[in-house]
Amino acid sequence: MNSVKQSNENIDFIENLPYDSNTPSHDEIIMVDNIFKQKKGTIDKILSSSKDMIILAALFILLSVPFVDKLVNKLIPYTETSKYVLVVVKALLFVVLYFFIYNFYLIKKK
Repeated sequence: MNSVKQSNENIDFIENLPYDSNTPSHDEIIMVDNIFKQKKGTIDKILSSSKDMIILAALFILLSVPFVDKLVNKLIPYTETSKYVLVVVKALLFVVLYFFIYNFYLIKKK
């Protein structure tokens, strides 16, 4: 019984611990963020990259629809005579759409 009393005397309860009421500096916040940063696991990496793959696949399917070919042909008549120009225009459209979707997603995420 006496040993239990002794061990209780050496315990630091949270209420009794000292604390700093000063606001942390910017450098201290960065240091704490770096210390306690969670590392992404393999599954987290796969899930985050799969979002990009889904966006890319959806854009590819959308731009492969014949309706888009007809729309591009109406807007740029030269694409009717050259399929290569149509492919280049659709590739540029793909890149531009992906850029806007990706950046809009990042802006919303923040």
